[in-house]
Formats: sequence, structure tokens, C-alpha cells
Amino acid sequence: MIDDEPHSHETSDDTAAWGATDGAPTPAPSSSPVHRASKSSGKHADNDASAAPPHAEGLRFIRELGRGGLGSVWLAMQETAEFRRSVAVKLVRRGMDTEDILRRFALERQLLAGLEHPHIVRLYGAGSTSDGRPFFVMEYVDGIAIDRFCDQRRLKIAQRLELFVQICSAVQYAHARLVVHRDLKPSNIIVTTDGVVKLLDFGIAKLVDSALSPVHIDPTSAETRVLTPEYASPEQIRGQALGTASDIYTLGVVLFELLTGHRPYRLRTRLMREMERIVCEEEPQIPSTVVTKPAEMITVETSGDGATRVVSGEIDPQVISKARGVAMLGLRKLLRGDLDVITLRALAKSPADRYASVEALAADLQRHLRGEPIEARATSSLGRAIKFARRNRVAVGVSVLAAVAIVSGATSVYFAQRADSAEQVRLAQTELAKMRLAQVRELSDVFLNRFYDRLRALQGGAELRGMLADVVARQIQALTAQEALTGVAFDDPDFDRLLALSYRGLGRVRGDVRGESGGDYAGAKVAFEQSAAILTRLHSKVMDPKSALASVLSVELMRTLMLWADTAKVAGDLTESRRLLDEAEVIALARAPDASTDERQQHAVNLMELAELADRRGEREAATSLFERSIELRRANLAAMPSDFDALRALGKGLQSVQSRAESVGEYERALLLAEELLAIRTKLAIAKPDDARIGREAMLSMLAKGRALARLNRADAARETMLAACIEATERVERAPDSHECLSDRALANESTAQALSSGAQHANALERVRFARADLSRAELMAPTVVGYSRRNAYLGGVEARILARLKQHDAAVTTASASAAAFEQFVARAPSDMDIVFQAAIVQAILSNCASRAGLLDATASAQTRAEELLALMTTQARATNEPFVRAELDAID
Repeated sequence: MIDDEPHSHETSDDTAAWGATDGAPTPAPSSSPVHRASKSSGKHADNDASAAPPHAEGLRFIRELGRGGLGSVWLAMQETAEFRRSVAVKLVRRGMDTEDILRRFALERQLLAGLEHPHIVRLYGAGSTSDGRPFFVMEYVDGIAIDRFCDQRRLKIAQRLELFVQICSAVQYAHARLVVHRDLKPSNIIVTTDGVVKLLDFGIAKLVDSALSPVHIDPTSAETRVLTPEYASPEQIRGQALGTASDIYTLGVVLFELLTGHRPYRLRTRLMREMERIVCEEEPQIPSTVVTKPAEMITVETSGDGATRVVSGEIDPQVISKARGVAMLGLRKLLRGDLDVITLRALAKSPADRYASVEALAADLQRHLRGEPIEARATSSLGRAIKFARRNRVAVGVSVLAAVAIVSGATSVYFAQRADSAEQVRLAQTELAKMRLAQVRELSDVFLNRFYDRLRALQGGAELRGMLADVVARQIQALTAQEALTGVAFDDPDFDRLLALSYRGLGRVRGDVRGESGGDYAGAKVAFEQSAAILTRLHSKVMDPKSALASVLSVELMRTLMLWADTAKVAGDLTESRRLLDEAEVIALARAPDASTDERQQHAVNLMELAELADRRGEREAATSLFERSIELRRANLAAMPSDFDALRALGKGLQSVQSRAESVGEYERALLLAEELLAIRTKLAIAKPDDARIGREAMLSMLAKGRALARLNRADAARETMLAACIEATERVERAPDSHECLSDRALANESTAQALSSGAQHANALERVRFARADLSRAELMAPTVVGYSRRNAYLGGVEARILARLKQHDAAVTTASASAAAFEQFVARAPSDMDIVFQAAIVQAILSNCASRAGLLDATASAQTRAEELLALMTTQARATNEPFVRAELDAID
């Protein structure tokens, strides 16, 4: 029996909740983006429709909540000597109370009585009305269907997943007690006003339907074909026996709908043959892809003679993404990767290919929420990577993947056929392992290192890198498994070094939290640990400290630790980052007497990372010393190789960090000198490599640094001239790469710096225009790359800058409104990273700006509140950070000039 009654997103506002339904009550349709509504002639074959309310001892029937083909659900008041409570009563219709129905009702009650779970509507009891009709008394739930609840409250993806995990716990509980729901859909999943999920209709209506047969029918047998087509599993559509895997599939449909506002398939007919073709043969849409398309809204209209027609419409994808608290492109990127994989695994055609249990599905969702590796990816990455690469015509990727798979198998056969002795077998296995590792290393090097930035910049590049990283991981696992199975130890330094570098490439990709995929720090940590352990072991075995091998291994180990530390830092684990950099420093100091140029260069990089971390933690004196040591090493390397391009560029990178710090601590004369030296170096580099876009960008950033320093020294004309030249260069870069969020970010920085310079020269109107240009570019960049958290923070800080300029233009109401929005945003940033002194400092500055703007607007309470919060933020700073930053906050609190 096909359920053609309203069932998706349908709980009417005036009959908002019930504890049990008869498969499909008839409340009004929702306004949610994806739904089915049924408009019938009102001809229900229900003789009870106009009758008086039922009567039963201890129950006072208040009103009917919903009606289906076999019964109705009433809101009632249950009154006893001990308590009085609202309940939902499901009542069998007149004419259905045969001996067989009554017997099966009793069996069903025994089944449901064992379901005691916080997310399943409770069965309180059963009985009969005064005219002998059986009923169930159930918990009355005041809430709405889960899809409407999520959309009305604009719940974000993570919040929707948390609700969905509640559903999973209820379904898993039922499965453990051998109960298969068979009709999971949003209208059977109610969420209370305080966010608690309640699952309705655990097989009730369907069991009642099965009782209509004169022969006892197992409710999970092939003969019982009661289904809601949009949520039915392939085996349910075919009429095959149903098990827990069918509920897992249906949960996948619900998850797909909650995440995307779409369903995986479009069913435009109720012809069983066509539905079977679509559900059983067509591949479901990919969640991250479908959200960029209009959602289908289907209405099924039923005429008086029973004929039906399907009327469809569309909902704009922006409406769907807005209901999820994110822009359309941002929603696409949130779903891409883990959530695509999890959802599609649940929707696999074959039950054997789905999750083994609802518990396993929920566990993967929880791993995703915690930022841990999911289990589903490991079993399906190779096929998805190949499909993805083919769709995007990444021919080299297909070639490498094919080589890894084909050559590994073919070579195994070849070597096995030629091996005549145990020794030959051992040698053959060793050679095979080396060849496989070479293939793995090639894949790792090509996709995870050489083309890392290029793939990262491509739309979908993060997904491809993640898939390829999984392929690398599986090949490495296969190698180590082969070693364990054969008992042959591949004791070869070159083999081990390549293995370590492959692990490091894997760690780099997994931990890329700056990219569009959001990063997997836990997975990255495991890969970096493996790389460091192998390199440490190899390094300890080198007998000659002056050998080239000792130098190479030292550099690789320090680089692994540095990349690991950087990943930890960006993930917010500053303590772990410091520990790893200290470990690298110990290695560098031990190697100092015999250090090669490469080792000294790597040491300089490590020192700069330590300096920036110390600066971020407010350890200013330590940071100064580390910065100076890093620059000394870079100058020494350049002196030893004066014509070396890389040595000159390395010095430029170091000077950029030191110049930025001098500017931030108010050493403007020194900042100007460093900026001029930096600009000279980068101009020289740009001349040497005119087609290198990265070098051109670095030169533009050096111009900005010089302009800012000039502005701080009150050399306004020179500052504006330098800044405008940088803006022109930044705009040309955007025009050359309009889809690059990095280019937009750079132009935002140029306009921001120019705005500051113009404002300091009292050109406030021009400054306001520039800062608004900057904020618009940052908003566009954030839409392109929503996981780059720096964009939202910069935009919020620029809101403070805009407010300050508005105050100078005496637009006080607008200034207060703008500053208030920025202050609210920074409260969230501080809550997430209270130990990050840069964030705390910027939050204090924005509060000081708000206090000043409110004061000028005559808002005394707001002035005092913002000033108090600025003081509180100063108190959160470490002693050194406060000593450096407090003067700037005090200056902002004093007055707007």
C-alpha cells in the first residue's frame, strides 16, 4: 500500500503535535522548501467524522488531531486520582474492530510496551471505548516536524546533525529490540520547543494494516508493501523482505533532506514500475551538488473521483541555504566531503553496502562533528576519487591511480612466477614493495605537494586532494600489511624515507584547515606522528654527522615537526605547537656545528615560527630575540650565496614578519626601514621572475607595508601615493583571477590600508568608501571560502574601522550600529579562542571604538558597558601582551580625533 496521504513536512500550526498517528494524519502542509501536500475532495470513508467524541473511562476527549484511513488520533485529558495529564489517543475506526484486529492490537501493545527511550513517544496504556473500539494512550508531544523545526529556527548544519543523532539513538534502540520502523520520515519525527526529538508511529499503523489479512503476515515480509515512496528503500519498493538496513536507508533520505532541502530522487509518478526504476536504478544526487539547484516542491491533488495529478514548483536555492544560516556556496562547501560520503553510504542500493547499523551511521556523524576521520571514507575513496577525477578531466590523476592499482597487481603476479626459492621470494617482495612505494610517493608528491596550491585553489580541489590523500593512506596501509603478512622487513633507508615523506604529505592535506574542506586535525596528527617517528629512527642510525644523509634527514625531520606545529597552531592547539617547535629547535642546535646551508635555512624558518607563536602568546621579549636570530641566519645564508634566488626570497619572508611586528608594536621608524629593504628585495625578485604571480603579490604587500609606515609617521602625501599604487596593482590581480578569494583578500587589505591613511589625513568620506570596498571584497572572499576563519574576523574588525570613520563624519547612529555588530562578532571569536592575544586585543579595540561612538551619540549606558568590556578584555591578556597593547586601547577610549 502506497502512503499517498500528507507525510512530509506536515504538521499544522493548529494541530501541532500528537503522540501517535495512523500512518498519515491530515494536517495542513508546511511552507518548508521541500514538501508534498495533498488536496483532496474530503471524501474519507470514515463514519466517525461527524460523530460525537468517543467516550472511555478516565479519558476526556478534547479534539481530533488527525485522521487516516484506519483510525484517528485525539487529544485527550487522562484523569485519575493520582494525576491529570494531556495524552494522545489513537482510536481504531468503527467497523475495524473484528476479532482478528482486536487480537493483533493486544500483540502490538505488548511489543510497544517494551520501548522505553527518551526519544520515542511513550505508550501509556490501552483500552476500549464505551462502544468497544480499542485504542492506545500515548505521550502527547507539543512540537513540530523536524524539517520545519530546523528551517523555522534556521539551524546550522551542525545543529541539524545533533538532532539527527537523537533520531539515530531512538531507531538503534528499537532495532536492538527487533523492531523495524519501516516508515521513518519528517512527519513522524517531532521536535519539542526545547529541542528534544520524539519518534512517532513505531510500526503501529503498519502493524494494524497487516492485521487486515486473514493470514498472519510478518510485518517485515515481502507481502507487506506499505510504504511512503519518497522514503522507501529499494528493497521496500521491490517488495522484498525488510530488515534494519531498510531503516538505515530511510534515515539517509531524512538526513539528505535535512542537509539539502531536497530529496535524493524526483518521483513524478505513483506508477510502481517507474518508482522502482528511479529508486532502484538511478544514482541519488550528491548533497553538495544539489544545493546549488532549485528544490522541487510537489503537490499531489486528488479529485472527487479518486484521480490524482502532480503539480510541481521550485524553491530558490538561496532560500534553502538561508534556512541553514549560510550562503549557498558556503552550504555546498560544508556538505562537500564527509557529509557527502556519509549520506551516500546510507543511501547505497544494496543493504550490504550501507552502514552495518544505525549506531555506525551515528558514530560517523559524531566523528565529523568532532573533526575526526570518518569510517565511511576508507571503504569508498578510490572509486570516488577516480569518478571525481574523470568528471574534472584530471587525466594525470587517473593515470597515477590506475598505475597504483594495476601495476601493483600485475607486478605481484610477475614476481611470484619468477621466484624459485625463499630468498628469491623475499627479494621479489622487497622489490615489489619498493615499486609500490615509488608509485605511492609519486602520487603523494604530484597531488599532495607539487600541485598542492594549484589544487587548493580549484573549485572542488580540496575534495579531490582529500580523496587522493585517502588513496595514499590505503596504499601505505597495504604496504605495512604486506610487511606484516610476509614477515619480510623492508629495511631500506630510502624506502623508509619515502614512506615518511608520504605520511607527511598526507598530514599536510588532512590538516589543511585553511582550505575549503575544513581540515582533519586528528587525521593529520596521526600521519605526522608516523612521519616523525620514521625520520627520527633513521636519523639516529646515521653514523657520520657530516654526511649528506645526516643533513637531509635533519632537514626533513625539522620540516615535518614544523608543518605539524603549524597545523596544531591553526587548529588552536598552541601548547602542542610550541612543544613541536621546541623539539625542532633541539635538533637544529645539536646539528649546528655540522649544519649545511639547507639546515640553517630550515632552522631560520623554525625560529620564525617560534617567534610568531611567542608573540601570539604575549611573550614579547622572547619573540624579539627569536625574530632577530632568524634574520641573522637568513642574512648569513645570503652572504654565503649572494646570487641565490631562494636565499634572497627567504630573507624577504623573514623581513616581512619582522616588519609586520615592528609596525604592530609602534616602532614605525624601524617598520619603514624594514619595509623599504623588503620592497627593494621583492622588486629584484619580481624582475628575475616576472611571470611568478606569488612574487608579484609579495611586492604589492611590501608597498602596503611601506605606505602604512609612512602614514603612521604622518607623511600623509607619500603614504597615499604608495597606497594607491598598491590598490591599482591589487585590482589588476583581481581582474586576472576573478574567482580567487586570495586576490579579493589582498585587494581588501590594500583598500583597508588606504582607508586608514586617508582618514588620518582627514579625508574621511574617501576613507569610508575605501573601507566599504574592503568589506565587500572580504564578504565575497568568505562566500568563496567559508572555512577560512580569518575573513570573518577581518571583516568584523573593519566594522570597527568603519564605525570610527562614521563617527568622524558625525553619523553617530550608524557608527553605533556598525560598532555594535562588530563587537558582537568578536565576542564569539574570543569565546572560541580566549588564549589568542591577537583576537583579544582586536576585541578590546572594537569595544573601545563602540564606547567612543556611543559616547558621541549620547548613549551613556552603552558607553559604560562597552568601556567595562574593554577593561575586561585587557584583563584577559597576559602581562606582556597587555603592556604592548593597552596603550592602543586607551588611546581609542580617550577620543576620536
